[in-house]
Amino acid sequence: EKPVCNSTTFLITVRESEPVNHTVIDLLCKDADAGTTLTYSILYGNTSLFKMSDSQLKLQRQLNYEELPTTNDIIILVS
Repeated sequence: EKPVCNSTTFLITVRESEPVNHTVIDLLCKDADAGTTLTYSILYGNTSLFKMSDSQLKLQRQLNYEELPTTNDIIILVS
């Protein structure tokens, strides 16, 4: 079976002042198959700004809304 997450769509606001490695969101996903280890990866999005660390989406670098886009769409694959 495929993994099931607590939601499939999130709208998140991140303050510009958040430090590098700040956890933007911790995804809560489960798989009905016993003993399955889930893998989280950014399928689409700005990987110079964001990275996955296990189930957590984290800031890869400091945000600066004068230089960077103020909105980012990210698609995370859970498998």
